[in-house]
Amino acid sequence: MNRKYFCFFVIIAVMVSLAGIRPVPSNTSKDKESIRVIEMTITPAGEPTEALKYKLMPSFIDQTPGNAAIFYLMAIERQPHGDRKELRDKINDWLKISVDELPRQESKNIINSFSLAFRQLDRAVLCEQCDWQTPVRTEGFSALIPPLSEFRHLGKVLALQVRLQIADGKYNEAIHTLQNGFTMARHVAENPILIGDLVGIGIATLMYREVEQFIQAPDSPNLYWALSALPRPFIDMRRAMECERDIILMEFPELRDLETKKLTQQQASTLANDMFSRLSELGVGDMPNEQLGAAAWVMLQYHNARAYLIEHGRSPDQVEALPVAQVVLLYQLKEFIHIRDQIFKWFNVPYLQAKDGLKKAEDYFNQYVSKTRKKMTPNYFLDFLPALGRAYYLMARLERNIDILRCIEAVRMYAADHNGQLPGSLDDITKVPVPPDPLTGKMFSYKIVDGKAVIESILTPDDDPKDSSRYELTVRK
Repeated sequence: MNRKYFCFFVIIAVMVSLAGIRPVPSNTSKDKESIRVIEMTITPAGEPTEALKYKLMPSFIDQTPGNAAIFYLMAIERQPHGDRKELRDKINDWLKISVDELPRQESKNIINSFSLAFRQLDRAVLCEQCDWQTPVRTEGFSALIPPLSEFRHLGKVLALQVRLQIADGKYNEAIHTLQNGFTMARHVAENPILIGDLVGIGIATLMYREVEQFIQAPDSPNLYWALSALPRPFIDMRRAMECERDIILMEFPELRDLETKKLTQQQASTLANDMFSRLSELGVGDMPNEQLGAAAWVMLQYHNARAYLIEHGRSPDQVEALPVAQVVLLYQLKEFIHIRDQIFKWFNVPYLQAKDGLKKAEDYFNQYVSKTRKKMTPNYFLDFLPALGRAYYLMARLERNIDILRCIEAVRMYAADHNGQLPGSLDDITKVPVPPDPLTGKMFSYKIVDGKAVIESILTPDDDPKDSSRYELTVRK
């Protein structure tokens, strides 16, 4: 895949993970700070007699050997044909309104038209593994990736199906559909590229929004333990981050032994010209395409490159024995790896522990890029680093959203044991653990206001209000 388009798709994937999650007008509103406010009327619901009766992921006993990717692709192929844009626009609009406002028959007709796709989806979610076999190690940016936008659309169709099942009081069927959606989200992310993780987060976001609808439905069963049993982290981004970390070495394998191999002048110049041309084709930086541009770039960089290699352990004689182009490429690569690792090391710890260090590393990266571009000595390899901090945040925000729903289910459980009374504080809930906010490490804010329980995430100075939610709970009479 062309790097220019690869970065474009990363941006689109981030936008996709935020799309389709607008509040439902009939039970939500926004305050002046743009915090998402969800007004819920809830029915007290105790712990099921069989605590783990309801599941949002398939049970081990139900899983079968096989590769889910095959069946997902078959599901995509079996989607109904016709005006795709009109269909997608309708579903997008319907996911913004309340369950009661859905055009019931038209919605059911659309769901029925996906029966063949759903049959393959039912097979896919029960497979023990999902291997997309994306050949990124050998093909770099040219590797073909799964049709991720199609899976996003299928996730929206599943969300619509959940709403219809909730409206019909078919709670067990709604849970089964949620299970398919959450499992598909995880499977889509079983891909060594960041885009897959972001689309997986987007699909999971669609599902947790339908869990909100489920919780509000009259006499709906309590999903506290079902939510608690979801994998943590729900999307494990480490594999994709490792791929992003080494993608430049996959695209340019010649760089892997650049430090230990001594090139001839001709070999080094040819490598620099080829690298320069390929970087330009990939849309990196603002680079001319002619070989004269590569030669000028090398000469502009040589003074800094020589000083850098000497400062980092090589003698002047060792540096001067290397071809000029190899000195520059080696300098740029080592500098890239140093800055890259200052960012990527933070993806090995939970977001709460990583966020401050990650922000400092990305600030330094941005300042460095700006400074070197002004001096006309840019490191074009650094253009291969997308804005990864936001992607890590989106994963952590999904964890927060799941945990705040666990809090609501804990409140419903308390109310069921106390004649419909809301707890005065979260400390009053002792039957099940009340989870903290994974973005702050502190308990969610909880208070009783005018007979309503108000649960919300506490904003930090770095938070964007629109990334937070406030739930106002009223017990159904």
